[in-house]
Amino acid sequence: MRICLVVSGRNELGGVERHVVDLANGLSQEFEVHVIADFSFSDQFNSAVWLHQVPFTLSRFSPRLLVAVSRAIKGISPDLIHAHGNKAARVLTLIDRQHTVPRILTVHNTKPVQQLCERFDRIITVTTQIKSQIQHPSVTTILNGRG
Repeated sequence: MRICLVVSGRNELGGVERHVVDLANGLSQEFEVHVIADFSFSDQFNSAVWLHQVPFTLSRFSPRLLVAVSRAIKGISPDLIHAHGNKAARVLTLIDRQHTVPRILTVHNTKPVQQLCERFDRIITVTTQIKSQIQHPSVTTILNGRG
């Protein structure tokens, strides 16, 4: 299975960024993992993870960003796309007619945008509080933290 993770923030080693790095490195032990992310992630992944650097410092509505993400996805040809955060979700919804593979959104904060959630096949939340705010037929909570 070829998995494409999309994270939009700069790598400041915050919660979302650490989550994506850990997830990508873990999944790469069993799957082909590609990450579409900002240039600041260049040294975070193990050698099995494919990093596709795009200018996520641009506006989520920037044609340059949208084209870069779309081209990366087309080149990857993933079986699954997994977005992390509202900006990554918005970018994917703006280009979604070009890519028809199943899409997952992990919501990491308490300000989920319901209209974004509706455009994804499955929603993962990192707390039960966030889950209670989302109306979606397929929403699951996977708690943050290391076991």
